[in-house]
Amino acid sequence: MRLEMRKVLIVHHNEDMRHLLAHWLERLSCDTFYAKSGEEGLESLKAFGSRLDAAVISYERLGSGTAEEFIKAAKIITPSLRVVVVTTISPDFINVTARLKDLADFVIGPLINFDAMRMAITRLRSLHR
Repeated sequence: MRLEMRKVLIVHHNEDMRHLLAHWLERLSCDTFYAKSGEEGLESLKAFGSRLDAAVISYERLGSGTAEEFIKAAKIITPSLRVVVVTTISPDFINVTARLKDLADFVIGPLINFDAMRMAITRLRSLHR
């Protein structure tokens, strides 16, 4: 069964992490596209436009910009885009979810937490209907 949300852009500086996230998303019947920086991700959004349903981005090291800047620019390009941020740091001390406007979900430690990633995608699916 295909998910309603099918096309996901993965923006992460680490190639292995991009491939791991793609593997998990493909197991959930999503088509994936890669970008290694925020700048490259925004170029992909400009090229694909509304054909992308979601972006899974790294909170750390998006290139010259921050996750906040990427989300703001991405929402201008594709207002309906759902964004999931993955990070290895805990948001408790910086209250990330309050700072990141238009954030669809947040996953801590995706390298060891497939269930959290699966739940984020499940929540995205319910929002997408």
